Amino acid sequence: LLTVELWKTGTFGNHLVNSKVTWMSQYDSTKKVLYNQETWAACESGALTVYFGKARVSGFYRNQYFESKWVESEMKRELCCGTSTKILG
Repeated sequence: LLTVELWKTGTFGNHLVNSKVTWMSQYDSTKKVLYNQETWAACESGALTVYFGKARVSGFYRNQYFESKWVESEMKRELCCGTSTKILG
């Protein structure tokens, strides 16, 4: 499973905007990159907002469960796109 979260920075801490879990049934373990283009949020205003992502993978290998640590995006993006903090699904 690939879990990707979209976060925004805020005055009183960071806020989760959206989260998506993707089943990676056809994952090739020789590849180093997993893609997710389904975690997004619609703009609700033109407010300047800073966004970043977090991700982790989990799954079973030889009947043992593994889970990676959360990884945060190296760069944060500043967009003229304000959102609410509710999960948009």
